[in-house]
Amino acid sequence: MKKILAILLAAVLTVPVLAAAEERSIVDVLREDKTTQAFTDDPVDEDDLTKIVEAGVNAPSAMNSQPWHFTVVTNADVLAQMNGDMPAAATPKAGVADAAAAIVISAQTGDFAQFDCGEACGWMNAAARALGYGTKVVAAARNTINASAELKATPGIPEDMDVAAILLIGTTDDSIDGATGATERSAFDDVVTIVK
Repeated sequence: MKKILAILLAAVLTVPVLAAAEERSIVDVLREDKTTQAFTDDPVDEDDLTKIVEAGVNAPSAMNSQPWHFTVVTNADVLAQMNGDMPAAATPKAGVADAAAAIVISAQTGDFAQFDCGEACGWMNAAARALGYGTKVVAAARNTINASAELKATPGIPEDMDVAAILLIGTTDDSIDGATGATERSAFDDVVTIVK
C-alpha cells in the first residue's frame, strides 16, 4: 500500500498544469494558488467533475476505511437552498450559491472519518486546481445542513452521515477583488518545527 501511495504521490507531484499559458507542477499550484472568493457563471465540465471526484474516491484513508460519500451538486436551485441563510461577509466572498458546482463531502462516524474526509477534500481541491478551476472549501454551511433533515435530503446526502465540508468549484472571477482584507498567512517559521 505504501509503495502504491508513493508512486501515486510521485505522479501527482509531476503532473504539469496549464494555467495562464504556462505549465506548472502541482506543487506550484498548491504553493501559489489562493482560495477563490468570486466565481463566474461558467459551468464546470462534467468530465472534469468526474476526474475531481475520482481524486477524492482514491484519496488515502485510515485502514482504507473510506468513510465518505460525495454528493456533486450543479443545480443552481439546490445550491441556493444549501446556502440557506448564511450571513453575508463584510467583504465579497463566495458562498455555496455562487459556485457552478459543489461537492458535499459527508462523513461516517468514527475516529478518523473527519480527518479522512478532509484528506479527500484536499485531493479534490488539488485536482480541481490542476484542471484550472478556482476552489473554496466551506465548513460553516455544514452546521446548517446537518441540523436540517430537509436540507440533507434535498441534494441526497445519506441520512446516516454528516456533512464534513463542501468544496466549491468554478471559474475564478478575477474582476472581483477577493484578496483585499484577506487574512495574512502565518510565516513558515511560526508554524513549522523541523527536528534533525
